[in-house]
Amino acid sequence: MFDENEDIVEKINLIKYHCPNCSGIFFTNEKNIFNNCILCNSTDLEKEDSSLDNNIKIIPFNKEYKDAVRDYNKKVRNLLVPIEFKKKSNFSTLQKVYIPVFITNVSMNGKVEFIGADNNSKNSAIGNTKYDIVQSVNFNYNDVILKTNSKVDDDTFNIINDYDFSNLMDINIDYFDDSFYLNEDISIDDVSTSGRDTIIKHAMKHIRSKVNHSMKKVRNDSTIVRFDNTRKVLIPLYILKVRYKDNDYSYIMNGQTGKSYINLPINTMNIIIVSIVSFILVFLISFLISYFF
Repeated sequence: MFDENEDIVEKINLIKYHCPNCSGIFFTNEKNIFNNCILCNSTDLEKEDSSLDNNIKIIPFNKEYKDAVRDYNKKVRNLLVPIEFKKKSNFSTLQKVYIPVFITNVSMNGKVEFIGADNNSKNSAIGNTKYDIVQSVNFNYNDVILKTNSKVDDDTFNIINDYDFSNLMDINIDYFDDSFYLNEDISIDDVSTSGRDTIIKHAMKHIRSKVNHSMKKVRNDSTIVRFDNTRKVLIPLYILKVRYKDNDYSYIMNGQTGKSYINLPINTMNIIIVSIVSFILVFLISFLISYFF
């Protein structure tokens, strides 16, 4: 469980928006005038005054809007990508968004007991020879990111998650003149549980790799996961959404490093057309070569 900071801190004033359509909640500076939900493009928004603790650290955007546009265009340039992804109108949904995360150092200590079987005895007449194996565990992870907003897909976020936390800045209302802050919607308990599960899963792969037996069934796990130096940080993302065949596809870019990802569908008709054109070109080239040479 994380320790919540109960100190009284100053606030910065923001405007809070709630979208009944997608249940999204986000904040921005009153200077940032817009009419549509940044998550689902709905115009049915509820608005009220709000505030944000000014003791939160932030990673400002290093990448500009034009960088995200250029990168997105490169990703959808492929002939097999449906035309809907190549429309300039998609950039009306491109948003600069800060999402809240917990940055923490994690330690995992204890012992894991396995039931192991000797590889050399699997086919012996007496059957498998089983062993009790005790593996000591001592792992340390620094600057682990625990996401607190469910609107950004976990798998996609993990792909672009290469932030540098060495130069965090103090938060300032000016950062939200042209960007938004997505509200955390995952409880601290759930964030803590998810973080523990992720660390244990990652560490267990390394632990099992050290057990030189064919069977590695866990008998007892007495490891303890501890969080230390946990702090809340806002990290920058560019997010763009495209609606295609009743499904939403999200482009996401790390606003600090520029690393990005989009899971693009492939247009079957485009594949057929490209295949036919390729076949015709190959046929013509072969014909010309055989005719003239």
